[in-house]
Amino acid sequence: MNDRQGRALAKISIPVDADLPTNICSSGVYLPKYYPQDNIFKPLISKQVFLNAFSKVLLKNLNRTIQNYWEDVLASASTSSAVRLIEINDFPAQIKEYFYELRANDKDEDALYKISEAIVEWLTDNPEEYQTRLAVELYGISPTAQRILIAVLSDAEAQINSENLLYVIESFLESTDKLLAQSSAVCLLTCGGLLGRNILQTTLSIKNLPHSELIQGIIELFG
Repeated sequence: MNDRQGRALAKISIPVDADLPTNICSSGVYLPKYYPQDNIFKPLISKQVFLNAFSKVLLKNLNRTIQNYWEDVLASASTSSAVRLIEINDFPAQIKEYFYELRANDKDEDALYKISEAIVEWLTDNPEEYQTRLAVELYGISPTAQRILIAVLSDAEAQINSENLLYVIESFLESTDKLLAQSSAVCLLTCGGLLGRNILQTTLSIKNLPHSELIQGIIELFG
C-alpha cells in the first residue's frame, strides 16, 4: 500500500521498545530512522490504521465498569501511600455476607435497614481503610440499598475520614433518584466534616444537578 506521495507503507505495528518520538503526519505515523544516505522519517503504519487501533483501545478503557475504575484508582493509591487496599475478603464473614445480600437486591427496605445498621456499626469501630473499601462496594449495590446505607451512616453520625468514600457519595448527588441525592447531601454534611461540606458546595456550584434546589435547601437548613 502506498501513500499519496507513492511511498510504501509497511503493514507492521509500531515497535514497543522504540525510544524515539513518534510523529503523526497527514499520511502516516513515522519514527525517525537514520540512514547513511540521508536522515529521513520511515513510514511504519498508515495514519488511519493507527487511529483505528487507538480508538479501539480507548473504547475498551471507557467501557470498564465504574466499580472496576475505582478498583484501579484505589490500587494505584495504595502503592504510593502507607494505606493498604482492603479487599472484600478482608471483611469478617458476616459483614461480607451482608454485602452479598445487598448486591442480590432481593430484600425489602426493612431488611436493608437492618443490614445497613450492622455494617455501619461494624465500620465505625474499624480503620479508615475499610471506609475506602466501602467506596468501592457502594457501586455494586442497587440505588435503594445505596440510599439506605448512606442514610444509616448519617443517622449514626459516623465520621467519614476516607476522601474516596466522600467523593463516591458526592457522585450520587447527580442521581435522578431524589431520595438518593438527598441522603447523599445530608451524609456529606453530617459525616464529612469541613471537607464534606466543601465538596457538597463545590459540586452544587459547578454542576447542573437534577435536584439542585433541594440540595441548596439542605445546605441552608444545616446552616
